[in-house]
Amino acid sequence: MADRADPEDDQLALLAARSTPYLPFAVGLGAVALWWLRGPGAGVMLVAGALLLAAITALWNSLRTLLGEAPVDVDSALALSRVLSNDERTREVLAALKDLELERRQGKLTEEDYRDLSARYRAEAKLLLRERDEKLGPARLRAEGLLAERLAARAPEAPKHDGDQEPADPKGDA
Repeated sequence: MADRADPEDDQLALLAARSTPYLPFAVGLGAVALWWLRGPGAGVMLVAGALLLAAITALWNSLRTLLGEAPVDVDSALALSRVLSNDERTREVLAALKDLELERRQGKLTEEDYRDLSARYRAEAKLLLRERDEKLGPARLRAEGLLAERLAARAPEAPKHDGDQEPADPKGDA
């Protein structure tokens, strides 16, 4: 037997989703009313209680998502499983190398640790840059071909000379 969602739960979830944007206004209105009817303490207590309830709800929802009890929307799933692109990873590795250099100068890293970490990051940076160059290779060849065609089309034609006559001397010397 397949698990079916309770229709009352669906209606409750729909009501909660529709009323959520109006909760701050309702709390504010209630706080003002309590302030006026019962004094400032009651209004402050209502606002504090509402903030506490909001914090607990946010924590509860995040725990439900982490435990797999709540559905994860597509945007959240994509953000969690996002793989860094080659360019982003390259920037991170190069920034890490710069940070290593700074930490070495400040004395936070020993020379041995610096050499080990620097060698690892440099090897990864070389690999990432090599991968990028391989991906850009066909595009680079195509761009060079287009550039050569344009330069050839713009180049003025060289003057044609007869094989028997020598070109005239521009200085007029004979």
